[in-house]
Amino acid sequence: MVVKLKDDCGMWIDNSKDIASKFIIDYSARFKSNHTSTQNFTNIQLQQIITDSDNSKLVKLPDKEEVRQALFAIDSNKTPGPNGLVQVFLSITGN
Repeated sequence: MVVKLKDDCGMWIDNSKDIASKFIIDYSARFKSNHTSTQNFTNIQLQQIITDSDNSKLVKLPDKEEVRQALFAIDSNKTPGPNGLVQVFLSITGN
């Protein structure tokens, strides 16, 4: 949890509501889009590079064994993923 944050003027913000507001304002400014219209790309002729057979393999869901192999291939010293779990924990509980 963030308990203190410097604003754009270098002043410290320590009120939780002000910190939350600062995050929202900065996030919104950073990730807003300048695009005002959408373009239609249906008339573009693209060369097919991936075969239908390869595409089928790419989009199919992995089976349990493939997931297990990928899990055990991860270096045990890697940092936690977005769920906060480290690879060692996943390897121990992944059977």
